[in-house]
Amino acid sequence: MGRRNRPHWSLTVIKRMVADDEFFCALESAVAYFGTPDEARAAVQDTVATLHESNFAETVKLSKHVADIYGVAIDDMGWYLKLTVIDTDGPEVLIISFHPLERPLKTNGGLVSP
Repeated sequence: MGRRNRPHWSLTVIKRMVADDEFFCALESAVAYFGTPDEARAAVQDTVATLHESNFAETVKLSKHVADIYGVAIDDMGWYLKLTVIDTDGPEVLIISFHPLERPLKTNGGLVSP
């Protein structure tokens, strides 16, 4: 078995922060699928709560942040989740992207398809 990639951000910390509502997310794409901003936000919380390292795809360096990318299945549909941690008035998780996959994504657990 090959070496598994590890996320930059601790999943334990990410899960705790999101469960404690210490997160912000851009939900435009998710709202189209889930219906309302509140339902999309709840879907983000539910999805993050179930993340495992097997869902991890890669870490990317952005202009000001380092973000982790995950691929997950929701209702038999592949989803793309990109997140980072920012510190403005205190640390919070920033969900940069949360939307259906546009193309297959290779994760530690295998290929996640749209």
